[in-house]
Amino acid sequence: MNEFSKKRRQRETIGTLGGLFSGLLTVGFVGFFLVKCSGPDETITPDDLAQIEANQIAKEQAGFHCLSGWDGRHVRLVEKFKTTLRDPSSFEHDKTIIAPVDENGKHELMMRYRAKNGFGGMALGHVKAEVDNRTCGFRITDGS
Repeated sequence: MNEFSKKRRQRETIGTLGGLFSGLLTVGFVGFFLVKCSGPDETITPDDLAQIEANQIAKEQAGFHCLSGWDGRHVRLVEKFKTTLRDPSSFEHDKTIIAPVDENGKHELMMRYRAKNGFGGMALGHVKAEVDNRTCGFRITDGS
């Protein structure tokens, strides 16, 4: 066997071992993820369902389902209210507080914001609204 044939045989062996190693590594990773991702078979009991439903009802009674999960604003109220400002692009939401639902199915809501005033400076303001618990529709009761 000449020198060229020996080197070629070495490359073929290394290539075969590399492919084998790569295949084993892939199988190992797939096996690992299958074992990790397949946990015990969890079933939801009636008690779990009752707890989930109670949590959902509590959130609805608190009015949080009407507010953005991102920053807590009432998105439709902000859109409507911004149109009443001198410079709508200057609007900055600060904080929204919502009261629990009352016997009429309404929430009182107060939103604090910053926006440019008539002199070009930023001023704090607030808006009060009444929010329907079922539809999340609103009626502005006070805006300053």
